[in-house]
Amino acid sequence: MTRSSVTIQITPEPSPSTPSWMGEVAALRGRAQMDRHGRGGLRQLLYMCALVSMRWDPHMRTWAQQLKARGKPNKVVLVAVMRKLAHIIYGVWKHASEYDAHLAFPAAV
Repeated sequence: MTRSSVTIQITPEPSPSTPSWMGEVAALRGRAQMDRHGRGGLRQLLYMCALVSMRWDPHMRTWAQQLKARGKPNKVVLVAVMRKLAHIIYGVWKHASEYDAHLAFPAAV
């Protein structure tokens, strides 16, 4: 009877079952990034709408300036505005009502 030896090779590349972001965790440490998952078209639309609303909507501009005054980075403020817009859009759609700044910004108005 002969004994066969098994050789295991360890490669630095992640296996196909490992998520692709696992190798990038060390590079992102300490700094968050905007999530790239989900619907790209919707994210792009909310991004452009957030830029426009931060410039032209007085309530959104005031709210964004308050976030900036609290020391939030620009990208964090922009993503917060995108999220706020998504909530406003969903609320208007769900209740079949018009946009009301008193509901979206209760403390500011």
